[in-house]
Amino acid sequence: MGRWGWTRPAPDVAQAGSMALEPQTRRERGPGAVLVTGGAGYVGSHIVLALRDAGYPVAVLDDLSTGDRNAVPAGVPLVRADAAHGEAIRGMIACYRVTAAVHAAAALDDTPATAAHNARMCARFVRACAESGVRRLVLTSSAAVYGAVPNCPIAEFRCPAPARPYGAGKLASEAEVREAFGAPGFGYVILRCFNVAGADPAGRAGPRAGKALVEAACEAALGLRGPVTVFGTDYPTRDGTCVRDYVHVADVAAAHAAALSALERGLGAATLNCGSGQGHSVREVLAEVAACASAGLAAGAGSRRPGDAPVSIAAIGLAGETLGWRPHNSSLGAIVRSNLDWTRNLHREAAAP
Repeated sequence: MGRWGWTRPAPDVAQAGSMALEPQTRRERGPGAVLVTGGAGYVGSHIVLALRDAGYPVAVLDDLSTGDRNAVPAGVPLVRADAAHGEAIRGMIACYRVTAAVHAAAALDDTPATAAHNARMCARFVRACAESGVRRLVLTSSAAVYGAVPNCPIAEFRCPAPARPYGAGKLASEAEVREAFGAPGFGYVILRCFNVAGADPAGRAGPRAGKALVEAACEAALGLRGPVTVFGTDYPTRDGTCVRDYVHVADVAAAHAAALSALERGLGAATLNCGSGQGHSVREVLAEVAACASAGLAAGAGSRRPGDAPVSIAAIGLAGETLGWRPHNSSLGAIVRSNLDWTRNLHREAAAP
């Protein structure tokens, strides 16, 4: 999500409170809709798919500053507005009889200003939800809240110490959720997601930015961009490059659906890791991409980035105990193959006359 306040709706995007939404409202009703912010973005669009697959009616709020309205499935209402805009939020809650929310919207720029924006946006969104009668909420948080932890796997009881502004913004957002939804009668789940990668196995959604390692490596292997930069080759790891926990985006989306289900069954509050529980180095990721693509992959060495931890791997046992969730698609090979398939299809569509 980007700019504050309303943005002008595209011709096929509705505005909250419009009577034109009523036919869709009737179709989407039932037990009440789940409002997903950032539902046109990478992680958010997969969350929408998982919720729909689980039988939840869904409505999406996204300002489309980085999201793609084509990523929102047909039949899912999409309102173009910022997640901090109370009028839009309250209008959607009333129009779609929203009973639960997933806050996945966040700007990704790693600056203090963006971190503060994300925290303010979360505060306004969760307060508007709570004041409008929404009682269950899932927050898409990040492992960036932990910072550089000396020992892995990282368990949820570790005291957060963000090393970068983005992580500080997510930690502040967590505090806003606890304040707004920590009272009796409310329930929340905070999911601290590790390195999300891959694409929907059915080919319905996937990444478009090409900024994260797996995405960039797949584009490089397919000849769609130049060499990949490896930021730091002298870390105290098995091959000198950073080791990360890569979790398939479909597993992350399934964790959000499982969290909503657990809240419906009476779960009061939980802060949980969402990862694969396995670590892979940058060089291992590049080698896997090259093998799956059957192609060479050029990579150059760059300097370390400030705040990068040598190793970051999730302890995921608590998520299994609390939600009955575990990752099913998060082998490195499955992540890479799904991303390669998605990237090939995007390139074919772009090249088609």
